[in-house]
Amino acid sequence: MNSDETLSDDEDYDLKYEDEEEEEDVDIDVENLYYVAKGDIEEGKIDDAIEGFATIIDLEAEKTEYGFKSLKQLVKLLYQESRIDEMLDRYKLLLSYIKGAVTKNASEKVVGDVLDLVQKKQEATLHPQDVDVSNNTLLESMYDLTLTTLKETKNDRLWFKVKYKLAELCYETRQFSRLERLIKELQSTTKIAGKNEEDPSKATQRLEILSIQIQMYTAQKNNKKLKELYHDSVKIKSAIAHPRIMGIIRECGGKLHTREKDFGKANEDFFEAFKSYDEAGSPRRIQCLKYLILTSMLIARELHNFVNPLEANEAKAYRNHKEVVAFVELLQNYMDGNIKQFERTLRINESTIMDDAFIKDHMQELLKAMRTNVLVNLLRPYTRIKISFISKELYIQEHEVEDLLVSLILDNRINGKVDQINGLLLLDKKQGASHQDVSVSVMHWSNKLADIHKFICDKVY
Repeated sequence: MNSDETLSDDEDYDLKYEDEEEEEDVDIDVENLYYVAKGDIEEGKIDDAIEGFATIIDLEAEKTEYGFKSLKQLVKLLYQESRIDEMLDRYKLLLSYIKGAVTKNASEKVVGDVLDLVQKKQEATLHPQDVDVSNNTLLESMYDLTLTTLKETKNDRLWFKVKYKLAELCYETRQFSRLERLIKELQSTTKIAGKNEEDPSKATQRLEILSIQIQMYTAQKNNKKLKELYHDSVKIKSAIAHPRIMGIIRECGGKLHTREKDFGKANEDFFEAFKSYDEAGSPRRIQCLKYLILTSMLIARELHNFVNPLEANEAKAYRNHKEVVAFVELLQNYMDGNIKQFERTLRINESTIMDDAFIKDHMQELLKAMRTNVLVNLLRPYTRIKISFISKELYIQEHEVEDLLVSLILDNRINGKVDQINGLLLLDKKQGASHQDVSVSVMHWSNKLADIHKFICDKVY
């Protein structure tokens, strides 16, 4: 080997060594810049942080992990600073990394985080009229950009997540026709390829689709479809769904059972919905806690058998929540059997209590349950009592007392009759006789009449 060749080899080696060292130095610089920029965020130096993350992107010769992480930070900061056009440009660049520069798991996490950041304002709102239209336009642009990019990749899981988030946006903005089309697209992904059968491995996705359908049909007040979807959802046992999804499904069940007057099952579903929403950190937990208190009062047949739902460990922390305080007062009035204070609490807090259509629909039922409990306890020592006296005790008109008494007699809650002429309720000494006792008595008299009829016939013939 001649000296020239040796020199050439040495030069090649030296050049290679310098390149590696230079690349290593760049990696160290990028890593340092990244953590300096993150430190700027913590110190409130947002402009410096934006500049730092942008510098990392400029230094990249090829797409790297730190470039991807820097773009995520840039998108978030620019959105928070309302620099929307710049944010969208950076988001487009971030999406170019999910075509192979980063792993599928990293893609899902970062894209999901960014979309959640923009969408969380809408998720927190309880009323469609409060939705920020400009924010929705931005979200739709971001969904379109993301789904277009995902067509070029094979990340089906991320495609489903983004499509599902778009469906949620359509629900929030009440675009039901578009939502139905999106649901059909999502449903097609849960089938076994080439067959019209559900893929058992897609149980979680099926449950998520059912939850968005439940929300849509709840808004449309389609109780028939809701019942069908609820029963479909409880049949799915193998899913591992997000607690928010389970909250939506159990809340639906609670409302269905309440409408069917199965208050026991409704109470169970609302408690599970409350716990699920609480675990998910969803604001719906407060509304479900109100429903839980409502149905707890509706299932109490006697005041001394009442179980206070706020004694549950999960609910104790919310006793003093500003939206729950009025319901706590109602609950205490109910437990005390104080009908006057119960109605006063209702009157004073009408706007807080009655702003929910579901609660408003069942408040008359709750009032009847309250009056019934007070009335049944009031009647215990009497065999006859003036309707005018009952009217004063329940703070309602005499004709309302008569209607309530007739209802209770027909339901066999009390055993007696109303004397409208003298304005009295006459109670049988066997008050509270069961339907079975009444049936036995009727059968006994029927047999006696049959014996008398036979005796007379024998005498005649």
